[in-house]
Amino acid sequence: MNNTNDSKYIMRNYSIDILKLVFAVFVVIGHCGIPEATKYLVPIRFALFCFFMISGYFIEKPDIVKTNESIKKSIIHLVKIFIFCFLIFFPTYLFIVFYYKEEVLFDDWNIIKICVFNETPFWMHFWYLSAYFYLLIFMYFFNKLPNRNTLIYALPLLLIVALVLGPYSELILGRKLDIFIYRNAWFMGLPSFCIGAIIKRSQLHKNISSKFLLAALIITALLPYLESRILHSYNEEFYFSNMLFAVFLLLTVLKHPLTHPNFLSNLAVNYSMELYIIHPLILYFIRKYVWLNYGSEGLLTYVYFEAPVIILITLLVLKLWHKIKIRYSF
Repeated sequence: MNNTNDSKYIMRNYSIDILKLVFAVFVVIGHCGIPEATKYLVPIRFALFCFFMISGYFIEKPDIVKTNESIKKSIIHLVKIFIFCFLIFFPTYLFIVFYYKEEVLFDDWNIIKICVFNETPFWMHFWYLSAYFYLLIFMYFFNKLPNRNTLIYALPLLLIVALVLGPYSELILGRKLDIFIYRNAWFMGLPSFCIGAIIKRSQLHKNISSKFLLAALIITALLPYLESRILHSYNEEFYFSNMLFAVFLLLTVLKHPLTHPNFLSNLAVNYSMELYIIHPLILYFIRKYVWLNYGSEGLLTYVYFEAPVIILITLLVLKLWHKIKIRYSF
């Protein structure tokens, strides 16, 4: 997801960096538990769609060779992130299992979910990283096929399947399906990634007026409320209108680039990905501390302040970590 440059984009668009920080903040808010706020949060569930779109946009290059080189660099970068995550989270997971006597989540079925659906049974937010990894591997080999454009024709089908298996499953199939069936590389990641690549190829943002984009953003920001009322559910992982909003938001940011860095863009470049990765760790232990010391009533009070507390503490921890890295040169 690096905001890399190519011949068409000489200057860095810092709006993209800020957008990724906003997405990370929205993910944190979504993971924090204020039950009464659920119905007000339906418009912000576009973040992961846009993450995948941005990745598809910046990985797409003028020819297949350069695109696959870009994919290989992203895979190497992602492997480094996986190693970092493993060193931090797996020992923590073992500590939680043995110290707090919590359930061990590794069994045959969970291993199948990891391998097929890139579901992660511990620290659930890692599904995105593994989905992105699966997606990059798939696109690397798919790009070697004679006609890579055939994937474009499959996009509507993938989106329909995602909606049928996801938010509309109860309405169409008569039952709710497990989230990992549709929240994965194939039904959420691949269509979004390809939409980003299509925007890059077509330069669509240059041919759409700012007034149209503004109107589209307002409409698609409000549509999730209507969609959630139709489905009688405010707890869906995503709504179709969230994806539409993600498309128009990316087009708007590309049409109106920020070419000079500021405080927010610097914060975003340094901390957006790490905020996404680390925040569940901070969230878990602070929530555990509050529950052990203040009980369920204290926890119910704490959750109303949880999001800003987690964001602030995570950023402070990351700032300290960056200073340590600079001081000891590693």
